[in-house]
Amino acid sequence: MTYCEPLFIEGAKVELLFRSALSCKPIDLTSREMIWLYKIRENAQSIDSGAGVTPQPYMIFSSGYVPFLAEAQFDLSRWDYSNYSNSYCLT
Repeated sequence: MTYCEPLFIEGAKVELLFRSALSCKPIDLTSREMIWLYKIRENAQSIDSGAGVTPQPYMIFSSGYVPFLAEAQFDLSRWDYSNYSNSYCLT
């Protein structure tokens, strides 16, 4: 299966991601269809901080047909939790 390395997105984009995914067919796990893997910045940052109760880590799997939502926004994204390269995808 072709997938892209897990990329960070802001929690504010999760609802948009889910709504966009509703218009796409489900992922066919028997095909070589590309999928996006998303980590939520707030979740990863909370885990890395080690303060208080550590939340459960999670990742969102999305069809390659769903619009890409992990473009770095340098006025909004956090330095350690952003994406900087176009060579994300692996087979």
